[in-house]
Amino acid sequence: MKSLLSDAAERSADYLDGLKGRRVAPAAVDEAGLDSFVESLPNDATTAEEILRLLDENAGPATVASAGPRYFGYVTGGGAHRKRRAFLAARPLRFT
Repeated sequence: MKSLLSDAAERSADYLDGLKGRRVAPAAVDEAGLDSFVESLPNDATTAEEILRLLDENAGPATVASAGPRYFGYVTGGGAHRKRRAFLAARPLRFT
């Protein structure tokens, strides 16, 4: 388990370290790696290490680099403050 978590941590750090050099949106060649997931379900079990490797190598490049400095897309979680204010404003109404 420790080796799996160490591998995941290393791959995560590499991903974050590479954000400055990545495009915000994936290129077509990066998206082509997703084709490796179009297959029948395997008959045998796949190890967690292999799944992590497949996700990192084939899906990772096709992700949106939303943690980078050049990302101007959706604000993830941006509505949370409004939701909280609406909840607090409606709280007295629940007891009437």
